[in-house]
Amino acid sequence: MRLQEVAILIQFQEHPACKAFNFAVLLLIMGKSGIAFGLFTVAVVLVAGWYLASVAIVRDAVMVDYSVVGTIGQEVEVRQYSNLTLASMSSDSLDSAFTALSRYIIGNNRDNARMDMVLPLISRSEGERVNMSFILPEGYRVDNAPQPLNSDIAISEIPSRKVAVLGFSGYAGDSAYEEHRGRLESSLREHRVQTQSDYFLFSYAPPRSPPVLMKNEVAVEVA
Repeated sequence: MRLQEVAILIQFQEHPACKAFNFAVLLLIMGKSGIAFGLFTVAVVLVAGWYLASVAIVRDAVMVDYSVVGTIGQEVEVRQYSNLTLASMSSDSLDSAFTALSRYIIGNNRDNARMDMVLPLISRSEGERVNMSFILPEGYRVDNAPQPLNSDIAISEIPSRKVAVLGFSGYAGDSAYEEHRGRLESSLREHRVQTQSDYFLFSYAPPRSPPVLMKNEVAVEVA
């Protein structure tokens, strides 16, 4: 099993470090300092593993190709992307969608095929739900991509398109996303650039990665 696959499997688990830390605090309150110290040590090891797993995923991922065709103002970059093949899933949370899609690319498909993770991850809001897409490696199309065993995962293709992006770091929570979406929208409006899709998010690390590793871009298709 490749290192990236091990790291992805670690990301699947609900992170236990917080549970260990909270239990250690409770034991300290109860006067059981020896056991508490042991749990603190376990928590530190788990956090280190969490960080290293995230680093491994990002380091070993393939970055999708694009060409920069222009800039808008000081913050916005305009890119041209070629045709892309996506594996997509709608879910109640990014975590569950990431888990299912990760399992798909490490062999949970009819061909037992293993594929590299390609960044960025793509996500968009669907009312109370969220849709996440993994970009499949170059060479895969709808007619030759491994068929998912999970019926909630769909394979699709999107044609070549021009995309405007505005980057930011840290967790892409609702407030951070809306702030940067608003800035991108204002810049496009100011420069009279016509949008051709809803806004979406490019993420360059898994949803549970440490904030220091999180790089995001609010994006929208433009004319």
